[in-house]
Amino acid sequence: MRALSVLFVGLVLASPALAQDEPRVLLLPALGTEALRADAGNLAVATVQRALEAARLTPETPEGQVLDIVRDCPDTTVCINQLLVAAGLREACLTAVWARAGSDTPHEVLVTFADADGNQYTGRAEVEGDDVPNAARRAFARALSARLGENQVLLRLRGTPLGAAVTVDGRTVGTLPTDVRVDRGTYRITVSATGHRTQRREVTLDASEAEESFTLAEGSDPGTSRVSPLNYALGGGLLAIGAGFGAVAIVGLARDGSCTDGCAPVVRDDGVYERRFTLGPRALGYTIAAGIGVVAGVVLLAWRPFRDERLDVALQPTGLRLRGRF
Repeated sequence: MRALSVLFVGLVLASPALAQDEPRVLLLPALGTEALRADAGNLAVATVQRALEAARLTPETPEGQVLDIVRDCPDTTVCINQLLVAAGLREACLTAVWARAGSDTPHEVLVTFADADGNQYTGRAEVEGDDVPNAARRAFARALSARLGENQVLLRLRGTPLGAAVTVDGRTVGTLPTDVRVDRGTYRITVSATGHRTQRREVTLDASEAEESFTLAEGSDPGTSRVSPLNYALGGGLLAIGAGFGAVAIVGLARDGSCTDGCAPVVRDDGVYERRFTLGPRALGYTIAAGIGVVAGVVLLAWRPFRDERLDVALQPTGLRLRGRF
């Protein structure tokens, strides 16, 4: 690599002779040799796979054929350019890796698209350590995001725990960490995971790139659990017990008249004797038990504090995942 210079430059123009219904990938030349299919080829394959994931591209050819071409690429630059053609982007793409003055260590990756109208879209990314492929992927995704439309935003969703399900405006977009491309505007993001409390956040996106980080706290999430039948069983039982004690107290009063366990004669102001009843210990206990049972039963039935974690199934991009809560 040369300091202050382009270390790798690849310029690939898709052939205008390609027909719309022709398998473009079959017309691409093999640019590598058997020796290049070893370490360099494997590195290129990883780079293209990351670029595909970031850009959400669906090649027009089977995945196996695309990877066969990638393994024939002599370097990362050519691989990305061939990927564009394989994905149906018949444009010119310039990719460059730069180094700082006096150093041969890669510093920055620059990716530029030029469309048929002469418009250019550029993405830049700094190289972290010596991870040029990852920087190329990020620059590739940024340039492609700009090409797809000025109203779109590349939203990066990060956080813990890894694998938490992510929805944007109710639409499942993947699991943490993930990147999603959306139009500019306001969105409601929901992140949930088994054994963690769900986070909901409303964000307004008005830049070409944005990143949101989530950290889910451990614990049961009332929003993703169901009411336990225990609430109805205990609530109904306590109501029945309270009603039973109340009935016993009422029957006792009806049987013994207005005087239960203790009655005492009193003299009114006009000198006439009357008996004023008072609740004895037994009747008083029945009444208190009835009140406690009724109040507790109503609380359980109204507030339903006991909850069960539910068993749900989530369809993830990599397959079917069963997510159980107990």
